[in-house]
Amino acid sequence: MAVIWGQVLICASGCCCGREDKGAAPVPLEWLQKSWKQLSLHKALQLSTTGCLGPCNLKNVIGIITRDMQLWIGGLADEEQYAALLEWFKKSADAGYLIELPAILKPHSFDRFIA
Repeated sequence: MAVIWGQVLICASGCCCGREDKGAAPVPLEWLQKSWKQLSLHKALQLSTTGCLGPCNLKNVIGIITRDMQLWIGGLADEEQYAALLEWFKKSADAGYLIELPAILKPHSFDRFIA
């Protein structure tokens, strides 16, 4: 039996995230949820959609929490970034831990309590 070793929190219904009327790019939530199931990522990483995770100035914030660390990503705005995120989660799930963040996502990583 697979062991869930991480949780991915995606702000999709907060005050700003995904809200084009507030200057944020849409969050492709349906695509992410469907892809998550198709790739069986839920066996290693639990995907949860949430309301506001803060910090709102970054918009489209994602928190990744494992037993060893927390990683925060914000400001995602296009399909290429979300595709890279999904591919990274798949490779990490296969490895059993978070592998190095891909270059396209590194500029979006932030310290949650400094941003």
